[in-house]
Amino acid sequence: PRLPLDLASADSGVVSDLSELVIEIDDRGGVAIDGQEANAREVEDRLDRAGSRDDEVEIRADREAKHGQVMGVLDQARESGVTRVGLTVSGGSGGSQE
Repeated sequence: PRLPLDLASADSGVVSDLSELVIEIDDRGGVAIDGQEANAREVEDRLDRAGSRDDEVEIRADREAKHGQVMGVLDQARESGVTRVGLTVSGGSGGSQE
């Protein structure tokens, strides 16, 4: 089960179903990896694995998630050697509950 997120919207972008690792951040600061709640150490470990295998990472953040927390995950991904990162948004001008 995924975290309930109200995703930010964007009118442009590319749909991808290829991510090997999905990290979700909710509006309360909760984090999940592939639908399972995770702590900071688990996120770091999974990003390290993703970087060593050249996996694609998808970050799904609620529109109310703290910018600093999202940037922290992006920084961790970069430091772990992840080169393919996608940020998930909803299409059009409205949010999406997923």
